[in-house]
Amino acid sequence: MVQGVAAITQNGPVRMSAAVVRGDGTVRSGAQVNGPFKQLLDLEKQLVFGLATQLGIQLTDAERQRILRQGPKNLAAFLAYSQGLEALDRGDYRGAAAAFGAAARADPSFQAAHEQQQAAAAAPAVQASPGDVVTVVEAVAQLATPAEPAALGALQQATAELTPTVWSIRIQGELDSSNLHHLKAAFDQIFAKKIFQVVINLEKTKYVASSGIGCLIGGFTTAIKNGGRLVMAATPLQVMEVLS
Repeated sequence: MVQGVAAITQNGPVRMSAAVVRGDGTVRSGAQVNGPFKQLLDLEKQLVFGLATQLGIQLTDAERQRILRQGPKNLAAFLAYSQGLEALDRGDYRGAAAAFGAAARADPSFQAAHEQQQAAAAAPAVQASPGDVVTVVEAVAQLATPAEPAALGALQQATAELTPTVWSIRIQGELDSSNLHHLKAAFDQIFAKKIFQVVINLEKTKYVASSGIGCLIGGFTTAIKNGGRLVMAATPLQVMEVLS
């Protein structure tokens, strides 16, 4: 387990430290960083690098770059995103969508904020629907999304926790028999957590083959059998025509 301490004074520097606590309760020395408050997000990543060094973990250049790219790039986006998470915990989906939208505007490259904004807008439909497959278009149609390179036939999917009882799956690209296993794995991951309320974000889905429809129906059936629901959000016209 990793435990950390942050000391933030009004006019002084930020001091953060992290240490590893073993199963027997002994504490292994970790890493420390200091710097101005405006560099708080950069300091957090420096702390991760320092902790990895102390643990003897050799990060590759690709891993370091991935860590550097993660998360927001400024405090305004970070604070707004945190407010969105708090709103989700309260069940305030409208407030959460507004906060995530503010985070996305503060940092347009903050992908998690865009995804959470869309999912928060769609989440009420999951809990309100009577058990049918629901297509939620209006709820997210006006939400801004960051520019992303075209997937051109490749499927990209990601799962995210919206609330402790609602998860989302974002599908980007084309869904067919060649990549169906990715969606099945996403369903398996969520259902294994005993989560059966799922939002399928199809905004960037280019095409769904019949095999993909079958997989979605399978996920829907599993959710319904366990007292849950499945919602398809931001469905493009070309995909909606196939589904209908």
